[in-house]
Amino acid sequence: QTAVHTRQILDPLWGAKLTGTVGKTALGALAAGDEWPGLAWDDGSNPFEGKKALFMIARGKQSLGQDNYMGAIYSGREFARGFNRVGGLDLSLRFFTNHKIQASYMQSFTRRPEEGSARNSPTYHLLYSYTTKPFSMMAANEHIGKDFQIDSGFVRRTGIDEGWLWIGPSFYPDPEKTAWLKRIDPHLTFQYLHDLNTGMDDSFFRAAVDFSFTKQGNLSIKYVSEKESWKGETFPQSTFNMQGSIHLTKWFQMGGGFTVGEQIYYPADPPFKGDYFGAGFGFTLQPNSKLSLTLSLHHSNMKREGEEIYNVNIIYSRTTYQF
Repeated sequence: QTAVHTRQILDPLWGAKLTGTVGKTALGALAAGDEWPGLAWDDGSNPFEGKKALFMIARGKQSLGQDNYMGAIYSGREFARGFNRVGGLDLSLRFFTNHKIQASYMQSFTRRPEEGSARNSPTYHLLYSYTTKPFSMMAANEHIGKDFQIDSGFVRRTGIDEGWLWIGPSFYPDPEKTAWLKRIDPHLTFQYLHDLNTGMDDSFFRAAVDFSFTKQGNLSIKYVSEKESWKGETFPQSTFNMQGSIHLTKWFQMGGGFTVGEQIYYPADPPFKGDYFGAGFGFTLQPNSKLSLTLSLHHSNMKREGEEIYNVNIIYSRTTYQF
């Protein structure tokens, strides 16, 4: 989650920011008056015309040595008779060199100007990672309450419980035997999400392997099996994807790939699952340091029981000259 996204202050009349350090403590504060919510509407009358929203944000971090720290944050937005006030704590701790834990907790208290009572809701997340050259793994759990709101930040979705696991060993072939192959990275991803609003579940599994070659070449092969809940129905889907790119010379780069499998056609009522195919190819020419030319071709189509739902071709080109 992004707790502070300053573009949420849309039309500031004034603003001030103060940052500094005291020993191992870093402090920051930001305040702004936003005219946007009080501007006149093009259609109808704004009941809060002329009023301004006041943003007040404060952040503190206490260093615990190396990249370890503990922190606190307050984010507040006051507008008319409403408010959004959020307080939180977070921690990042590395131990035994290769192990790391990150955790955060925030609680929001929100009352919209048109509402009589306030709502409060928490969000928290915990992430553990283990990283070495031959093997890495990460596991995370996150909860975002139904009524969680942070007006200074950005949250894509509320009312979820989510768990996530990623496992990825790495192999380094003998350069004397296969000088063209630098690295092989197979990895597995598991994800499970429960929607607190609908009671429905999503699941995601991906098995993939990435290859790194000389000349900045790469190839990625992925198989995905997932279940997505949409408009009261759960759709199982599976897809296969392959894509890669390479710098054949200093001035010529090319790449491409394709995806085949099942996808949901969301615009339909009711939505349905179709057979999807997509492919793309592109290249970049850079004859000198100032001139760059890019051309790419993309095709995608979907069919349902042999009937074509859509068929799209996109040609994209860009020429750049840097003076």
